[in-house]
Amino acid sequence: MKGIRLANFILFLNLMLISNFSLAETTNSIQGFNNIDSLIYESIKLARYAPIKGLEIAERTLKVSKKKHYNRGIAESFRSIGINYHNSNKKDSAIFYYLKALDVFKKTNDTFGIAKVYNNLGNSYKYFNNQKAIYFYNQTIKLSQEKNYKNLTAASYLSIGSLSSKEKDYKTANYNFFKALQLFKEINDIRGLMLTYQNMGVNFYYQNEISQAEANLIKAYEIAKVNNNKISLSSINLTLASINMAKQKYQIAKNNIDEGIEIAKELYDEKLIYDFTLTSYELEKKQGNYKSALANLEQVHSRDSLYYKENVSNILSLHEEQQKSLEKQKQYEIQIEKQEKYVIIMVFAVIVAALSISVIVILNKSKRKAERNNIRLKKLNEEISIQKENLNQINLKLEDIITERTKDLTVKNRKLSEYSSHLSHQIRGPVATLKGLIMLAEDELINEKEYIKQMKKCVDDIDDQIMDINIALHDASREGLNKEDE
Repeated sequence: MKGIRLANFILFLNLMLISNFSLAETTNSIQGFNNIDSLIYESIKLARYAPIKGLEIAERTLKVSKKKHYNRGIAESFRSIGINYHNSNKKDSAIFYYLKALDVFKKTNDTFGIAKVYNNLGNSYKYFNNQKAIYFYNQTIKLSQEKNYKNLTAASYLSIGSLSSKEKDYKTANYNFFKALQLFKEINDIRGLMLTYQNMGVNFYYQNEISQAEANLIKAYEIAKVNNNKISLSSINLTLASINMAKQKYQIAKNNIDEGIEIAKELYDEKLIYDFTLTSYELEKKQGNYKSALANLEQVHSRDSLYYKENVSNILSLHEEQQKSLEKQKQYEIQIEKQEKYVIIMVFAVIVAALSISVIVILNKSKRKAERNNIRLKKLNEEISIQKENLNQINLKLEDIITERTKDLTVKNRKLSEYSSHLSHQIRGPVATLKGLIMLAEDELINEKEYIKQMKKCVDDIDDQIMDINIALHDASREGLNKEDE
């Protein structure tokens, strides 16, 4: 706890030093987007207990962000200005700057920024238009659940719970507070826990469950005290004062009022000052201090008149700003619709172009392939033509060979035919002579020498005839087999 207090004290000193610089010096001192983001965060943190100083820093970061064309810085600066106005009880101005922030976040498609602004709008609208507030909280929950923004989801449940409590729907309020408490515990959000305990305490107080109300408010008070959250401390003291008045602990109630009204004056929170003045009137009245009660009542009536005039003026101003914002929103939606149509046309054109290119590429490939195939076919046709010519030449040669062979066979067949017809005449004579010689030899009617001589002559005749046939068959110049007798 000491460490946290020391850190807050150091931060406060740093911010005091920053506030003393001139606008030009501050502009020159901010270097880079990270420094802008850090200062925006500090301005939002200051909104809890020093909204005027927080507002000064946010306005400076807005100027630097515009100079650097840093859209996120511009949007967050608008949002920070809105938060500081909200905590200064200037809800109309807060809404005006929230809508400016929303416009920039939508243009940059920053869903987290959009969700945060929806939540901020709900926080400001809940003071005078519950339906609009619930609409913006539901928008926050929808976006946050899609993107898993647990802190924003919990904050929206907490806000819906507080509105339900305000409308005396305490059961629904308890349900939403419980959901918020579970999420804040899950992410260890100290400020969220403090606000949830505070709202649960108020809800139990409305149900006349004083013990539970006091227990939850004390938890919230302890967290607020440690973290120096002056706005929460002031409002918690207001409810604790009412509880202690109900328990007739008037001195403790007076201490609550004194602490709370001191913080409210420090924060320039007119509504809290009004509420504490009214509570102080009730306390003095219960104690029988009618003079003090009357003085407080006069202050209440005076503030009522002043607040009414300011409220009417603020409502008229807010209405004008809302009309302007609605016109801007319509223009933005028309622009978005045009952009969406343009994107669709562009996507369609890209698809058509891609398909056209694909078709051209395919056709080109097909053409090249066809050309290659044609070249191959030409080569094959040429080869086939050559082979056909070769075959024709071979066929011609074969025909010549066949003709020659046929002619040769015809001659040989004729010669063989002649050989067959003259066989008995040319061969049978010598054979018959041989048979006769054999018979003579068997009968010993011829001597041996004559026998051998005649045998030799017959054999020579047969051999000559056979040789002559062989020569005649293979000699093309010979017309026949017959040989002239010598």
